[in-house]
Amino acid sequence: MAATGTTENDGPARDESGGSSLGDRVYRTLRDEIVFLELPPGAPVREVDVAKRLGVGRTPVREALQRLAMNYLVELLPGRGAFVAPISLPDLVKITEIRVNLEGFAAASAAVRATAAERETLRGLRDQIMRLTEETPRTTLIRLDQDVHRAIYDATHNAFLEDCLHRFLNLTLRAWVLVLDSLGSSVADMVDEHASLIGAVVEGDAEKASALARQHITDFETDFRAALGNPAFRLSVDRQRSSGI
Repeated sequence: MAATGTTENDGPARDESGGSSLGDRVYRTLRDEIVFLELPPGAPVREVDVAKRLGVGRTPVREALQRLAMNYLVELLPGRGAFVAPISLPDLVKITEIRVNLEGFAAASAAVRATAAERETLRGLRDQIMRLTEETPRTTLIRLDQDVHRAIYDATHNAFLEDCLHRFLNLTLRAWVLVLDSLGSSVADMVDEHASLIGAVVEGDAEKASALARQHITDFETDFRAALGNPAFRLSVDRQRSSGI
C-alpha cells in the first residue's frame, strides 16, 4: 500500500502488501495462521518454535509477536509467554458497529481516490470472484473477501483509516472462519455483493459504494448473529472452549 509506516498502528499499508524485513514476513505468516485458525485461540506461540519453523532468528519473531499483541491477535503473559488471543463474541458485535461506518467511508473514499492501477487490481479481483462456484473451498472465499477489503483500503490513501480497518478486518475474519461452515452461505450471494461493491468503486460512484459497503457489513452481522443460534456453530465453539473462546 501507498502509505508509509512500520506497523499496523502507524502505517498498515506496508505491512499488508509485503514489507521486506524478516519481522514483516514473520508477522504476516503468524497473522494469517491466527486468522485462519491454523493457530487456534489459546494456542501457545513459542519464540523458539516459530524461529525454527520459519528459519529466522528470535528477534524478528519477538518483534512480530509485539505487533500481533498490539492488534489483539496475541496475548503476552508475563512469565508464561505468548498465546493466541481468544475470540470474543461480544467484542465482535461492537467491532461490527464501528465497521459499518468506517467501511462505508472507505469505499466512498476509494471510489474517489483510487488510481488507474488500483481500479485495475479491483477489476482483477472481480474477475476471480465471478469464477467462484459452490464447490469453491470456504478458505478461498474468505481470502478473496480479505483481498477485496484490503484493495479498497489501499485505494483510500489514508494510513490512519487503513490502520483501524486492517485491525478490525483481521479480528472479524477470524470469527468468520469459525462460523462460515455452519451458515451454509450461498456463494452466489457473495459473488453478487462483492461484484457490485467493486463495480461501484471502479466506476467512481462514491454514494453507491458507501451504501453497498455498509450493507455488506450489516449482512455480516445478521449472519453472525444467526450463527450464534446455530447448533453446528455452538458445537464448534464448545470444542474450542478450553482454548479460551
